Amino acid sequence: MLFTPYLTYKMKILLGLLFLSLGLQAQTLNISGNWNITIAKPTVPGSNYLNSYESSTNAVILSGSDNSILTIGAKYTFSVSMTGALPSGVKLYARRTADGTIISSFLGLNVGNYSDGLSYLELTNFVQALFYINITLAVSVGTTLFQNIPIQYKLEGLSVTQPTGTYTVTVTYTVSK
Repeated sequence: MLFTPYLTYKMKILLGLLFLSLGLQAQTLNISGNWNITIAKPTVPGSNYLNSYESSTNAVILSGSDNSILTIGAKYTFSVSMTGALPSGVKLYARRTADGTIISSFLGLNVGNYSDGLSYLELTNFVQALFYINITLAVSVGTTLFQNIPIQYKLEGLSVTQPTGTYTVTVTYTVSK
């Protein structure tokens, strides 16, 4: 996150999201939404910022597809990483707040289930698995669609002793099979 000092002692968090398309396995991932937060300086002398700040439960929505002709018992890994710098002690987390839909376009049925990702994961510069989708049908023919997967963010560790300004991080999502 890039800090630019302000006399008003406000902090802005801007999350830039990347559109990512992975062609090797014919998966695509579409990302919509963002989280912009302005945090005002505490008004009571001697007080600090809140312990944490959370985005809406659907600040970002992930959707995508796998255009493989035939999917047999596949497991999709949705991973996340972050670039940019936060002040020392400040941490950014992400989590999946609900299941989206998983539909086979050919069968018109829900063909899978979600695992993991409901607890916050601290974002780092390293790619980490956030959650998984497991195809439960033995065979899914046609495009498999992943729709409306909501993501929430949490920011922790802000202190009045840290420099004020604007910080920007980029959160990158990937899907692999």
